[in-house]
Amino acid sequence: MTTVLNTPQLTINNVSTRYVEGSLVYNTGKGEVNFRTHTAGPGDLEVVTAEDVNTKIGMVKFTLISTVENAALVRQWQSNVGANRITTSLSGLTENFAQMSVSNNPDITTGNDASFEVEFQGNAS
Repeated sequence: MTTVLNTPQLTINNVSTRYVEGSLVYNTGKGEVNFRTHTAGPGDLEVVTAEDVNTKIGMVKFTLISTVENAALVRQWQSNVGANRITTSLSGLTENFAQMSVSNNPDITTGNDASFEVEFQGNAS
């Protein structure tokens, strides 16, 4: 049976964190590979590959409902530059991110149906 990635557990700094379902996005930061070819003449081609280390950045983003508690959490995470630890986990698929920082400056939206997005970046998973 196939398991859909639906509502994985999100843990930040060893605290289970509630988020808006369907908003959690992550990138393990394994990076991209660049491909080029070089030649010695007709019919003599070779593909050269190189890892693009500039793209080896882990990313986790999600949406929070606008509550006083969530606004306070964001302030705490923002002050924890380079020291946040994030884990996502569902059915044996676990990703760990270390040395994460809040990379956006969330606009804390107000209202009874308001929410805001938080994005972290840091070391690859």
